Amino acid sequence: MSNTGIQDWNISARVWIYPGALFLLLFPNPALILGFGLLLFTLELWCFVQHADRSIDLRVLLRMSALLFMWIAPTVSYLFAGADWYTGYQMAVPSGVYFALIIPCTVAFNLVLSIPVGVERVFSGPKDTLFGWILLITGLMVGAISPYLDIPSWLRHLVFLTNQLWLVGLLFLQQAYPNRRWMILGGGILYLTSIALQSTLFGYSIVWSVILLCYTLKPEEIPLRFRLISALFLAFLILFLLSFKYEYRQQIWHEKRLEPKWQIFLELTVQRLLHPADLFKPEIIQHYTDRLNQGYHTAMTMAYIPAQAPFEHGATLLEDVRSALLPRLLAPDKHKAGGAENIRRFSGIEKQRWSSNIGHYGEAYVNFGVYGAWMVMLVYGLLISAAVFCIRRYLPMPWWPFVLVPLLNVEEDIGMGLNHLSKSVLFILLVVVVARIMTRFVAK
Repeated sequence: MSNTGIQDWNISARVWIYPGALFLLLFPNPALILGFGLLLFTLELWCFVQHADRSIDLRVLLRMSALLFMWIAPTVSYLFAGADWYTGYQMAVPSGVYFALIIPCTVAFNLVLSIPVGVERVFSGPKDTLFGWILLITGLMVGAISPYLDIPSWLRHLVFLTNQLWLVGLLFLQQAYPNRRWMILGGGILYLTSIALQSTLFGYSIVWSVILLCYTLKPEEIPLRFRLISALFLAFLILFLLSFKYEYRQQIWHEKRLEPKWQIFLELTVQRLLHPADLFKPEIIQHYTDRLNQGYHTAMTMAYIPAQAPFEHGATLLEDVRSALLPRLLAPDKHKAGGAENIRRFSGIEKQRWSSNIGHYGEAYVNFGVYGAWMVMLVYGLLISAAVFCIRRYLPMPWWPFVLVPLLNVEEDIGMGLNHLSKSVLFILLVVVVARIMTRFVAK
């Protein structure tokens, strides 16, 4: 079967299977909902593994994130809630109420994220060797010195984008040196691993490692069965890391051990490997569920709105658009980005001890409630699909993940996604213009 045929089959499967999930609203049994969610997740995973060496459509990762964090993990929490050993997250609203929001939103969101936007690619592109090296070195230098600088809040996103240039440079260099692309990939993964050990942001490093690997593959270079085995191994690796990530973070941040971070990480890894049965202890399973359950924060929002505060009726969405179009330097009165403000405002929690947000679904809900939130997710999904189409048409391949990867996090509110989308595109235009001016100057 051709790649186009496979893609058409996957699209047809989604068109038939996703709307079928709406029948679950008539029988909101958590076990049934979990089974259907796992079916949808398996379909998306199969699609990703099939296409990994031929086409890169990062929207499949966003569809998988929505299913895992907002559908599957919260369902497991509902199922575990009655168990004597379970002391993890207790969902703030009944399962029927929660899934009356989540199922229509996920169906609408994931269907429009499946609209074909021309996802075919071949391993070729502009061989801008010098440009790639400049981006790589610039990003690494900014990443090395920025932790030691007192950066104003209005400048932090620009610094973040500049830091990410090393990843774009890496992709340009892979195109420039196709025979050395695996060595370049290895160097990139090693550096991402060092970032994860320093910051404990393992999710960021894993996502970028997977994306770099997909862009490294040539069609049919690795058989499908090996890609499937690799996907299963990656899933196990993620669960393995989650089993002691919190403990590692505690030792790094709070206990402030003096040993090198890699040594602490290695000690915890060896402990888990020597006692593999610990991976299935109730407290570890509970930790898996709590860490993946981003719907917990959305449920808190549903319990708070409208009982304690009225719906926003589109106010936060309009503010999101305004904030995305105007930098803080020109609009100092715009609302603060991030989860703390949203959690306080829409969940009633004044001082949270963890980093969290109400998420895409939560912001859709606080504006139009259960019956209107799906329309917000539909429009937002269409916007992302339109952005993917334009990015693929007008930007070289190495820039695609630079713009799209931060949009994969369903935990963040819609405003943060819009803000990154607008700022990253403007930043790319600035970089390209400056590069052309410098090239002409050097040529003279």
